[in-house]
Amino acid sequence: MAIHPKEMKFHDDKRDYDKLKEQIDKIEKLTFASPINVLLITNRLIGCAKGVSEYLQNSTNITVRFFDLTSASDDIMNLITEEYFDFLIIVGYLENENKYDIVKLFQRYNKYSATSFFSLHTGHILHLCNKYNIEDLYDRNEPLGELIKSMERTYDRQFQRIADAYPVESSKYLKDEISYRELQERIRNDALEVSEHFEPEMVQPEQSTSFFAKLLRFFK
Repeated sequence: MAIHPKEMKFHDDKRDYDKLKEQIDKIEKLTFASPINVLLITNRLIGCAKGVSEYLQNSTNITVRFFDLTSASDDIMNLITEEYFDFLIIVGYLENENKYDIVKLFQRYNKYSATSFFSLHTGHILHLCNKYNIEDLYDRNEPLGELIKSMERTYDRQFQRIADAYPVESSKYLKDEISYRELQERIRNDALEVSEHFEPEMVQPEQSTSFFAKLLRFFK
C-alpha cells in the first residue's frame, strides 16, 4: 500500500520535540484514576516520541518506558515478557514491517491492554491498524492535551473487557480488596499458563533466532 505523502516528508526531531514542548508547558497536569504503565515505541519520529513521553510522564499515575527501535530490539522483547503494560503506543508507522513482531508479542503478553498509534490519519496507517489489530488511532495533529482524554476512554473500554473476563477479581478491585496490580498479575499468570501451549510462527530469515527466543512460548 502506498504511503501518504505527508508521512514521507523529512522529520526534524528537534523541531518536532520543540513543537510539543510548547504545548506541554501550557497543559494542566492530569491524573489517571489508577496507575498505568505505557510502552512507547518508534523508529522514525524520535523527537515527536520524546515529546509524547515527556507529556505523559508529567501526568500523575503514568509510568512511561520509551524505546527508540533504530537500535537493537532484544531489550524491548525481554521487557514485554517480564513486565505488564496497559498501553502500547506506536509513534508514527514503523519502518521495516518486521518491527511489528513487537506489536504481536505485546498483544500476546498483554491480552487486555490497548495497542494504539499516535500518528496521522492516513490510508497507510488505517491499513496497518487492520492488519495488526490496532484498535486506537490518536491523531498527532490534535492538541496534545487531547491524548490523555482519549487514553482514558480507551482505558475504560479495556477495563470493561477485564471485568467481563474476570468478574470476581474485578469486583474485589473495585471494593479495594485487591490492588490493580494484583488484578493484573492474575491476568498475567493465566496468560503465562496458556503460553506453554503456544505454537510459534516461523522466524523470518532476516531476523535473528535469539531475537525471538522469548516469542516461542506464547499464545495468539
